[in-house]
Amino acid sequence: LYADNNSVSIVKLPVHNDANITIGEYFDVRPLYKAVQQREHYYIITISQQKIRLIEASNDRVIEEFNDGNLPFENTEYFTTNPKKLAQDKFTDNLIKEFYNEADKRIQVYMADNPLPVFLAGDIKSVSHYKEMMDDTSMVVNTVHGNYDGAPTHEIVKDIHPLLMDYSQSKQDQYISEIGDAQNKNLAVFDINDIYQTALAGNTQTLYIEDGFSLSGTINNDIIEIELNPKGDNNIEELTLPIIEKVQDGNGNIVI
Repeated sequence: LYADNNSVSIVKLPVHNDANITIGEYFDVRPLYKAVQQREHYYIITISQQKIRLIEASNDRVIEEFNDGNLPFENTEYFTTNPKKLAQDKFTDNLIKEFYNEADKRIQVYMADNPLPVFLAGDIKSVSHYKEMMDDTSMVVNTVHGNYDGAPTHEIVKDIHPLLMDYSQSKQDQYISEIGDAQNKNLAVFDINDIYQTALAGNTQTLYIEDGFSLSGTINNDIIEIELNPKGDNNIEELTLPIIEKVQDGNGNIVI
């Protein structure tokens, strides 16, 4: 809940957040950034030779399985009952690939409206053939193998969850790598006053804040003075908040 003399706003966070009260000149938006970054929003495509399903999920929660006439997409024509042709692996593989190509075109409609990372779920051969027929595989994060034609959506999400945790950790590792690269190129600043001055100038590309980091002090004439033992002085504030505001004003990114 955010409130000032003129308005009140309530924000429902998608992840757990510890109770906290912050009173000051600036709204404490750190929990919002943390919540957004902890929320993994993604699609799962289940693949078999009989059916293609598309599920939208967030963390370990199912948002919806698309069931709108376009999906699920069942294979009612891309097969043969001819015994001679059934014996020809290449012929049957080509039929299935046509099925997957049509399925991918249908799914691209949803991806265009709301592009999200994708996890594939199906047997090894089906997943391999499906990826061959995808117009764009760059959004595919990982795959899980099994038969998911009739599986409940929450069970599918449960199977994906370990892969999702690996994906989340890979993003954290990427943040650390970005900091290292910036440091090697002399583009990173670490002193609190240097960070604030860069934010004031609108030159901050990304502000990285360690989860739980807090620093108190005062800002006078755009100079920060750190107070290691704040004792209730009304002029003392949480210094990360005005810095975040300045970075936002300059269209910079915030990473917790």
